[in-house]
Amino acid sequence: MLTAAGRGGNAQKEYSFAYNAVSMTLILTVARRDLAVQVSDRRFVDVDPSGRIIRVETDDGNKALSVRCPDGVFSVAFAGMAAVGGASTADWLTYTFSNGRAPARGVKACFELAKSEGTLVIRDAAKHWPEMPPLAFVFAGFMSKGQRPFITVVSNIESAGFPLPKPQPDMQIYTGRQGVKITGMPALVPRRTRKRILAAMRLGRDASALQDMLVEELRRAAGKSGEGVGSNCVSVATNPSGGTTALYYDGRGSSQIFAPNRIDTYSAQGGEVGQAVISEVRGYASGSRWWTSLAGMDVQRED
Repeated sequence: MLTAAGRGGNAQKEYSFAYNAVSMTLILTVARRDLAVQVSDRRFVDVDPSGRIIRVETDDGNKALSVRCPDGVFSVAFAGMAAVGGASTADWLTYTFSNGRAPARGVKACFELAKSEGTLVIRDAAKHWPEMPPLAFVFAGFMSKGQRPFITVVSNIESAGFPLPKPQPDMQIYTGRQGVKITGMPALVPRRTRKRILAAMRLGRDASALQDMLVEELRRAAGKSGEGVGSNCVSVATNPSGGTTALYYDGRGSSQIFAPNRIDTYSAQGGEVGQAVISEVRGYASGSRWWTSLAGMDVQRED
């Protein structure tokens, strides 16, 4: 059992993930001028050197992070390596952003830090894998203070939005505008389903309807994935003003209010930008603003 601690040591979690733990993952992402929605499953699996699944590590692993920067807001989910140095990749990214103060420096600083640190991680992990491990971060939200929607992929398995034949030793950044993005195991989502999601997005369906639709499509794909994708999942919806709604859906079809890992920025003394880091929590009081309702959460505040 391994323990990962954030800076200051007050955000500890335990993991038993091996170096070959992989998030096969399906991430469904939609962005338009007034809304960004991202749905990711929560299954982590162990694979052998050939890529065959050995066992399911967990069906309740967090892959989501929500971030508010001075110049924008976004959610990000990952596919590929499930753990970095014993911490889940979502927690590692949270700590990396926080310790590097990327959110305080802006949305694009987060892309760049994910690229540089992700490259170091995959190269180090390659020493323990038979080949370069896959890793992809999918960002969805708004920059330019809410004026510009985006979907950005930082990945070693894609280039300019197209899949590569095998994972590469360098992460690349690709940014698009509005649209639909399928990441992780895209072959599970047929073209007709992508067209249906795109049509729903263009028709202006609200956040709740889009979240429900993406969850339904993810679960349908999970049923065709063998053990690669789980039916437990999380949805995060973000609007240009920075409002965020997150829901946890269990495999039985019920849902509850949920907060993924979050980094929030705020104005500190002397004109500096501070950061508050919140670990994931579910089932908090309905109607509360979860990023300021801190009861029961591990919180790390940096001025």
